[in-house]
Amino acid sequence: LEPHQLNQKQCLAYQANAKKGERDRTLWSCFGESILGCDLCQEVCPWNAKTPKTRQKEWLNTFDKYAINDLRDLLQMTETDFKERFKDSVFSRPYLDVMRNVFLVIAFQKRVDLLRAVEVWGERHRNLDVAECIYCIENLRKLL
Repeated sequence: LEPHQLNQKQCLAYQANAKKGERDRTLWSCFGESILGCDLCQEVCPWNAKTPKTRQKEWLNTFDKYAINDLRDLLQMTETDFKERFKDSVFSRPYLDVMRNVFLVIAFQKRVDLLRAVEVWGERHRNLDVAECIYCIENLRKLL
C-alpha cells in the first residue's frame, strides 16, 4: 500500500461494524480489547490532525450513561435492553454484530471467569449459530 492508504478488508473497524456475513477468521485474534474496532485510522489521518479537540464538557459527560462496567453486563442483556440502553450512542449497532465482537474480546482477554455466561448466551441464542461465540467457548475451555 501507498502511504495514507488502508486495506479495508484488514481494518478492524470494517470487520467489526461494516462487514456483512462471516468475518475474516485470520483477524479474530487482532481484536484485542476493542469491541468496535481500533480506529487507528482516525489517529493517523492527516486531515484529523487539523481538527480541534472538543472542550464541551456537557457533551463528554453524556457518555457516562453508556458505561459498561464489565463484559458480563453485555452478556446478560437482552437484545431489547441493549437497543434501549445504547440507542443514541456509538454502540447503536445491530446487537448481534456487537456481541460477535464481545466474544472475540473475551477470548483475547482469556476471561475464563465469563465462560459460563458465554455458554448461557450461546444456549439462549443457539438458533443463531454465532461462530465467534463457539470460538470463544472453545478457547476458554482450553485454558481450564
